[in-house]
Amino acid sequence: MRFLTEEEAKDWDAIAGKLDGINGLNDFDKARIKKAFGFLKREFGVDFLKKMDTSHPFNFNIHNYVADSRLWFAHLAENLNSIKSYPKYSYLLKRLLDSKKFLEAYSVLETACKFNKTGFDIEFDPSVIINNKNKEPDLKLINPITSESFFCEVSISNISEVQKKATKTEMDLFYTIIRQSGIEFTGKVLKSLSDNHKEEVADKIKIFSKNVIEELGFGELIIEGVLILGMATKGNIGKLEDWAKLQNCRLGSFEGPPIDVNEIHRMEFKIKKRAATVTTREAKYIDDI
Repeated sequence: MRFLTEEEAKDWDAIAGKLDGINGLNDFDKARIKKAFGFLKREFGVDFLKKMDTSHPFNFNIHNYVADSRLWFAHLAENLNSIKSYPKYSYLLKRLLDSKKFLEAYSVLETACKFNKTGFDIEFDPSVIINNKNKEPDLKLINPITSESFFCEVSISNISEVQKKATKTEMDLFYTIIRQSGIEFTGKVLKSLSDNHKEEVADKIKIFSKNVIEELGFGELIIEGVLILGMATKGNIGKLEDWAKLQNCRLGSFEGPPIDVNEIHRMEFKIKKRAATVTTREAKYIDDI
């Protein structure tokens, strides 16, 4: 199977070339993903992975060695390719390069693609005067048949403290795990942890992984109500796979704490409409999205 080395994780071609060990990908998926990484290499730059902030979403998805993470890259690349010919595409790409602006820019991309699929032409960050003030909404949407247009501002809900703590718990422990070289894993953290508690768990993971590598070959670390983690050396992958099925885990994946449904709703994308000229037909498209 196995994950990428730190060197490989900074190389677009190495990532694209290491798909055979990921469960759940068929030949069509692999072709999509390889094409996607070639496209992203051209758009984001050959050296982007070497220079990017570790908090950039690319970093997590590259190291999360499962089918979903690779298909996420394919979806991103295909969306970008579908709208890259539209005016000021480079403005959107610049925001996607920035780890602090990525999530908002990604929501703009998703919204733009939905409108584009219904037949609208797109312009990113258009200049418009509203109430005698210069504004730059996220999108200008043009009906190619009537040439009528309207503007769309896209936003996402602020991330709650609960979500931030859950995400930080998942990420910090995930990076602790993948730094243990020469070992396969699967597991999940069951609740958000304080910094002190997280350090204690991280120390236990390090000791556990050392024991697996040097003595056990395969083992499980279960901290009641906190963590379920299985690890194995390459010669014991079969044991880990059997264990993963019993624990309802996916090989190579580490899942974060569950989030209350109310917190998930806070994360849903909201579209704020500011129309300069909106026809009844165009308004219907907004409602359908």
